[in-house]
Amino acid sequence: MSEEFGKSRDINTTRLKLRKFTEADRADFVRFSTDPEVNQYIGGRVETEEAANALFDKIQQVYNGLFGNRHFEIWAIEYEGKTIGSFELKQTENTEPDELEVVYLIDKAYWGRGFIPEILRCINKYAHSMGLRVIATLNPDNKQTVRALEKAGLDASKSGWIGEEGDRCFKVTLAAPGEGITIRRAVEDDTAAITKLYSDTVRNVNARDYTPQQIDVWASSAKNISRWQAAVKEQYFILAEISGKLAGFSSITPDGYLDFMYVSKDFQRCGAASALLAEIENKAHVQNNSLIYAHVSATARGFFEKNGYIVREVVEDRFGGVVFMNNVMEKRIS
Repeated sequence: MSEEFGKSRDINTTRLKLRKFTEADRADFVRFSTDPEVNQYIGGRVETEEAANALFDKIQQVYNGLFGNRHFEIWAIEYEGKTIGSFELKQTENTEPDELEVVYLIDKAYWGRGFIPEILRCINKYAHSMGLRVIATLNPDNKQTVRALEKAGLDASKSGWIGEEGDRCFKVTLAAPGEGITIRRAVEDDTAAITKLYSDTVRNVNARDYTPQQIDVWASSAKNISRWQAAVKEQYFILAEISGKLAGFSSITPDGYLDFMYVSKDFQRCGAASALLAEIENKAHVQNNSLIYAHVSATARGFFEKNGYIVREVVEDRFGGVVFMNNVMEKRIS
């Protein structure tokens, strides 16, 4: 086991800072930790200001070595100078000797921005640098946590129910960095792989929602190589890879138009689409877009709705003389 018994050294992600709590954070901690929407699925949750203040006092004791040789780190989550949550990395009754469990709370005003997957990826690298794996225990009904963990990348072979009847929870393990989902920027040499995945996905995934004629026209646009090369060059065009294989791709323009979102038939429901969308939304924040909008197929509509996108209108698009009904969907971000 490592010797990080409460050191909680600062960790910086792309947009966030994990740091030790200070007395100045007390009011924010009490507010979000007692919010019933925020702590709904937390074991041993606090419900009163008195209990939250006592827990905050205990955090300082953790920093002073309260748990001895037990690994226990806890950070304040800071975003743009504001304390928006807490994040713990620790040994628990659910962990094996080479594992650490994550527990976190985040102010509901900051939900839906991809912050937790962003933190999880950094914490996973941090834990693996100490030779440790990261686990989480959860209620599968907690859909937001399930999606966050999927976006960070899970090792499906190390997941399952633990505990006795009546006191059971589902334990999941984050995939080792490099073994889960990797997101990278596309380059022109990726064009052939991108267009092949595009055509295969249209013919094997979208085919259930469209006519053979529509599918033929749709898939044929993979042949417009100059259009694809221009998209890779001019847009923020990203790829998701799993174990070195192309699992999906997505892109966003400078004005916030989400142009592509495709996941291979071989990597459906592996978290690739969620990881891509999280990165696209991160980029939208960086670009200062207030809105992300897209023309979404019938196949993908449910996925976008689950991630907070709404249908503004249904429009009739025509390609190659064939009519397609597309959902114009959007999500406001701040």
